[in-house]
Amino acid sequence: MCVLRGALFSGGSDPSREVFGAMEQLIKVEPRVVNGKGGARKLRGTGKLPGILYGHKEKPLAFSVEPRSFEKAIHSSGYGRNTVLRIQGLEREVLALVRDSQIDPVRRSLVHIDLIEVKETEDVTVEVALEFTGKPVGVTKGGLLQPVLRSLKILTKPTSIPKSIAVDVTTLDLNHSFHVSDVVLPAGTKAAVPGHLAVVIV
Repeated sequence: MCVLRGALFSGGSDPSREVFGAMEQLIKVEPRVVNGKGGARKLRGTGKLPGILYGHKEKPLAFSVEPRSFEKAIHSSGYGRNTVLRIQGLEREVLALVRDSQIDPVRRSLVHIDLIEVKETEDVTVEVALEFTGKPVGVTKGGLLQPVLRSLKILTKPTSIPKSIAVDVTTLDLNHSFHVSDVVLPAGTKAAVPGHLAVVIV
């Protein structure tokens, strides 16, 4: 199981394809030699983004990537940091997710990324946004909908990560709450937090 901190070419020119829930994006990288902070700074000076791929029971691999192509893949997929990335250009082609990232506090640009290799057949823990739908009964009686959680940690296969999880709050009455155990999760997905935690109250 992989826990994350902190979306193939199939005969056409589009470097992405829909696989189950998640959007898989092709990323081409180049191997690099780790020379400390000075080496990473020099690499960024050439317009490249340094990164590390943490392997699935394999040694970490240092790489560089075009920052624009990486950011485009993450943003265009609609899955943000949960985008499934197919990494080409290293010793082996792998699927990966973003494990961590460092951002320049002034320029607000990426300065380093950590990726972690995942397997289609093994679970990962990711955080997915919650979307509250419907008008609660309690709101029609003068109550106020108060979300406690805006996202939920779930356990699922990399190719089954949902973009978001809908929570229908229509039946929620005054002084009542929905808990994690009340959330209807997609097939093959489990909550990675205790079921008694409150999600939303009125």
